[in-house]
Amino acid sequence: MKLEGEDETPVARRISEALSASTPSGRRIARELLNDYPRAGLESAARLAGRAGVSAPSVIRFVSSLGYAGYPEFQDRLRSELAHRHVSALEQFGGSHSTGQGSGSLRDAGRVLSRSVQDGFDVLPVGAFEDAVALLARTDRKVSVIGGRFSGFLAGYLAVHLGLMRPGVDAVPDGSLSRAARVLDLGAADVLVVFDFRRYEEETVNFGRRAAKQGATLILITDQWLSPLASDAAVTLPCPVESTVPFDSLTPAMAVTEALIAALAAALGTAARDRLAAAEEAYPISPGAEENRAI
Repeated sequence: MKLEGEDETPVARRISEALSASTPSGRRIARELLNDYPRAGLESAARLAGRAGVSAPSVIRFVSSLGYAGYPEFQDRLRSELAHRHVSALEQFGGSHSTGQGSGSLRDAGRVLSRSVQDGFDVLPVGAFEDAVALLARTDRKVSVIGGRFSGFLAGYLAVHLGLMRPGVDAVPDGSLSRAARVLDLGAADVLVVFDFRRYEEETVNFGRRAAKQGATLILITDQWLSPLASDAAVTLPCPVESTVPFDSLTPAMAVTEALIAALAAALGTAARDRLAAAEEAYPISPGAEENRAI
């Protein structure tokens, strides 16, 4: 569901996009904001300046460079994002969803979801997407994939397809004990793909942070308000979640997942094809595979 003010670029994305063009002081401020997002930005300008080792006027200038009229407006946007981050499905039963005026029609659903998918691709950082593909294509590194209550099916879908194209892929199992054991094995040789959408799950966030602390490289697929894991991720791929129902849509995230699979197949080339052929030889997974093999 789209809420009022959602069309504005998320603060974290503005900060990330400003990093490369910022002054040394600006980069220190940006890193401090992202490392403790959004809490650092809700502190006073003087306190944030102290944390970043810069002057308070430098903080004000950096915030202005992001397009905000001043520090109060910057903090207002952060507070608004916090409200959006934790909205529940019940709270989304407001506005158009409470009127029943066509929001459940097939045409409306097709229009909104199609636009949401296209909008997602339009704003997805191309460089971040390419970085994600490059990491997934490194067969010298193992890949683990984890999701939450609703996004877990995306994690499983990605893991299965990656495993058909390259070795060393596994889906992190459900269950606190299983995850506690699994995270202990992650380190600098691992890439962890995390699906985490609002109302961000503490267990998933803790798993990702522990993995990052142990040296694993994180690829985060999240919504436009960004999971708390964004500050730990090497690559963040934000996806819109607008829907015609009082629940966030994972359709754009599925589209991005499909795009990752397609791009990885192209990047791996014949190696992916050979592995898929070997998989079909060992265990037929395509209709008619047995017949084709016998011919």
